[in-house]
Amino acid sequence: MTTPGGPAAGDRPQAAEDGDKQPADSLRTSDAGRQAARRLTADRR
Repeated sequence: MTTPGGPAAGDRPQAAEDGDKQPADSLRTSDAGRQAARRLTADRR
C-alpha cells in the first residue's frame, strides 16, 4: 500500500505527458487485436 504522495504520485506526471500518445496507440492496437481475433475465430468456425 503506497501513500497518495508516494512514488505513484511522482510517476503520474510523466505518465500524463507521455500518456498523450500512448492511450491512442494502445486503443488502436487493442481494437486491431480484437478485429484480428474476430477474424481468426471466424476463420476457425
